[in-house]
Amino acid sequence: MSFNPNDHLIALKGKPYLEVKYRLVWFRDENPDWGIQTQAIKIDLDAKYAIFKATITDQHGRIIAEGTKMEDSKGFSDFLEKAETGAIGRALGICGYGTQFAPEFDEIVPGVENPRIVDSPINPPVKVKMTAQATVTKRTMREAGALIKQEIDRLWGEMPKEDRARIYQMLSGREDYEVEAVYAAAQTLSECETFDEASDLINGLVEGRIVKVVE
Repeated sequence: MSFNPNDHLIALKGKPYLEVKYRLVWFRDENPDWGIQTQAIKIDLDAKYAIFKATITDQHGRIIAEGTKMEDSKGFSDFLEKAETGAIGRALGICGYGTQFAPEFDEIVPGVENPRIVDSPINPPVKVKMTAQATVTKRTMREAGALIKQEIDRLWGEMPKEDRARIYQMLSGREDYEVEAVYAAAQTLSECETFDEASDLINGLVEGRIVKVVE
């Protein structure tokens, strides 16, 4: 008997939702020869956050989908496991497993007692404007670096320089530093009020759910 996802739905904010564990059962039922590999992109036990990537391959080793997820101790005490599970959930969602049961919602709503899940729905691409001020060329890289460090520390807490650089590169899509790009990335982060907003923004950029518009 084939897996029926409707038998395992739970109510989340009044809407049906399929947990990652059942997405895995569904996936294995239909694709027993396919594989799921996870990779720790970054684990920082001092700063207490982790970034994982999950990759789904077919029986020939061809990559079908990938998903990434960042979690920290502010959201979960077992943030390592939750980041890995979230990455798997995102990759499965890209493949279509559970996507129809993943309505748009905020994972954390301040002041409201909602269950927090570890994966996010696949949303239509959202354009995010990353603006650099006209006077940016007159500013120094020292000032630009201080500004983006300030925003990253505000959202994630203090972290090593190489990790700040990785976040900047995710936001700007650049390996090399330029004053304009650093200011644009800092401006984008300044519009995020919480860690979860910033984390979802970065995950969305990596997965292609969010499209940058640089002005």
